Amino acid sequence: HEIDSPVGAFFFLRKSALNQVGLLDEAFFMYAEDIDLAFRIKKAGWQVMYVPLTTITHLKGASGLHASTKLQRLTTTKNFFSAMKLFYQKHYRKKYLFFIRWLVFLGIDLVKTIKIIKIRL
Repeated sequence: HEIDSPVGAFFFLRKSALNQVGLLDEAFFMYAEDIDLAFRIKKAGWQVMYVPLTTITHLKGASGLHASTKLQRLTTTKNFFSAMKLFYQKHYRKKYLFFIRWLVFLGIDLVKTIKIIKIRL
């Protein structure tokens, strides 16, 4: 069935779709580059589908959010929320008024701050 975005750790795509929309955006560091690619693919008229014929095990935590040290968790948390802001800026900046953008960023920063406080405790 059709989905908005697959898990970035594993997905197939047509070369023609990739040629049309371009590669992963290098402005994203580790988080949301897969969401951005899927968003661009859908915007270009392609479908993003989930096909449950294969099982893949993704070892979450190996890249950061569930890392072993506080410093690693803090760094990856900050990168994760920066990616959220970048995605919003890239795809929705022109669609909404400044006040709405400000509220969205305020919400992202609020959740980020809560996560950081929890890590530090």
